[in-house]
Amino acid sequence: MKLRLFGKPGCHLCEDAEAELRRWPHELEVIDISNDQHLVAEYGLRIPVLRVGKNEYDAPLTREVIARALRGHG
Repeated sequence: MKLRLFGKPGCHLCEDAEAELRRWPHELEVIDISNDQHLVAEYGLRIPVLRVGKNEYDAPLTREVIARALRGHG
């Protein structure tokens, strides 16, 4: 399963979420929203945002939230 993490450089919450997600055995695509105004408008106030399948999970992306998201879409 491919996971998508929406965030931007310099966002410590995004960096923390990425580090936690890298512990899981899934393909992870990290998407920098800062260069796309549509993504900034959609995700700017919610980052980091994890997309698993059709579901999205907003910050804070704690270990528990990530585990719950992945269990529901394993």
